Amino acid sequence: AARLLLAAAALGAGSSAVWVFGRDLVVTAGGVGAFASTLMWIALGVAGVAGAFTGDLVGRTGLGRAWAAGMLLLAAATAAFALAPGWLPAVFAAAATFGAVYIALTGVLLVWGTRTYPDAPALGVGAAFLLIAVGQALGAPVVGLLSDLATAPVAFGATALAAALGV
Repeated sequence: AARLLLAAAALGAGSSAVWVFGRDLVVTAGGVGAFASTLMWIALGVAGVAGAFTGDLVGRTGLGRAWAAGMLLLAAATAAFALAPGWLPAVFAAAATFGAVYIALTGVLLVWGTRTYPDAPALGVGAAFLLIAVGQALGAPVVGLLSDLATAPVAFGATALAAALGV
C-alpha cells in the first residue's frame, strides 16, 4: 500500500507544473497566442481518451512496466513544455502526450488500488486519488516558487525530474 500511495503522490507532484502553469508557460515564455494555447489545452483533454486503453496495457505489460513507461512519458512531455514552449508542434505533441499519459497513469492507479485492496477496492482507489491531489497541492507552490527564483522552464524541468524519479 505504501508504494501505491507514494506513486500516486509522485504523479500528483510530477503533473502539477502542466496542470497549474502549462498554459501560462506557453503564453508567457513561448509567446503562444490565446487561440493556439486554448487549442493546446483542448488537445490535452481530447488525447486523454487514449487513457481508456490502460487496462489492456496493464494486462499485457504488468503494473510495474506500465507505471514506469507512463511516468517517463509524463516526464518527457513536461520537459518538452520547458524546452520548446513557443514551438507549436512541440507544444501540441507535449500536451497530447501529457493528456493521454496522465489519464493512463490514473487508470494504472485504479487497477493497482483494486489489486492492493481486493476486499475494499474503493479504499485503494480513493486513497490513491487523494494522494494525487496531495502531490499536486504540494507540488504547485514549489513550481511557482522555482519559477520566481529561476524561470518557469527551470521549474518545469524540475517537475519533469520529479516525475522521472516517480518511476
